[in-house]
Amino acid sequence: MAVGASELIGRYRDAPFHTLWTPAAGFYVAINALAALAAFILIHRFKVQFGLADSDPNLLLVQAMVAGFGSMAFFRSSLFTIKVGDTDVSVGPGIFFQVLLFATDRACDRQRASRRTALVTSIMNGVSFSAARDALPSFCFELMQNLPSVEAQRVRQAVDGLATAQNMRDADKALSLGLMLMNVVGSSVLQEAVRGIGARLQEPAKIELAVFNKLQDVDFSKAFPVLVEICFVMSKFGTLEEQEKARDEVIAEIKRLTENRNLDNDTKVVMLALSLQQRFGDGVLEAALTQLGKSIKQAGAPPPAAGATASPAPGGT
Repeated sequence: MAVGASELIGRYRDAPFHTLWTPAAGFYVAINALAALAAFILIHRFKVQFGLADSDPNLLLVQAMVAGFGSMAFFRSSLFTIKVGDTDVSVGPGIFFQVLLFATDRACDRQRASRRTALVTSIMNGVSFSAARDALPSFCFELMQNLPSVEAQRVRQAVDGLATAQNMRDADKALSLGLMLMNVVGSSVLQEAVRGIGARLQEPAKIELAVFNKLQDVDFSKAFPVLVEICFVMSKFGTLEEQEKARDEVIAEIKRLTENRNLDNDTKVVMLALSLQQRFGDGVLEAALTQLGKSIKQAGAPPPAAGATASPAPGGT
């Protein structure tokens, strides 16, 4: 049991002991224990005494120790290795535990994925990748007193590669950065690091330029709440309950603006767009604005010139 548990602990560095409580890990540990128990039964049945007398009080202890360590060595041994494609496959008793360990890894990963997703989303919420790519890894590594420098260098190289990705938004890069660091330092260290320097890692929400151009000359009284309903219908992310919750949150948040006479039309439109962006994303918001088109524009508003660019609003790109 100790051998099986130690193998799994060494493979999951972010939360090593949490892995042992998954059903797949428990099954793997139990198989290791059964293998040792089978070896002990054979040793005891065939009266293998290792030179000790029947009356020796240490006989059972020696038999148990040999069974435990002997089964560990036997089931992890291989007669020879063959290459299948790009993978080296060990042929011998060890192949059984290789397959079992591979299946255990996949089962543990699938079970822990939902918890890791919730953790990294909560920790990295609002963190800007461009602001955090150098500061956050360095701070996390300094908090760890025994982290190998080779491992830290490997993470920095992966972060540099992530920074060059052209088709990823900043928020998506921030989540990937959080997962990379979580795998090395654990969720608790990452959370404390973000709390420690979080104010310097934050970035205000931005409206993408393509969306901002479509917001020009939008009439708030025409856009609300029809724009919210269109985003709700177009959104495919999450369950129906989650989508309805997002819609209700936007309506409740923006409804207060209709009662505020001190806010002009453009400010209300930007705040509506930011609220929708946070719940439904830029893609859905842009598609909804395209679908509504002139129906939510101010009366007499001129059509945007081809290739025209607009000055960003406060908090925009």
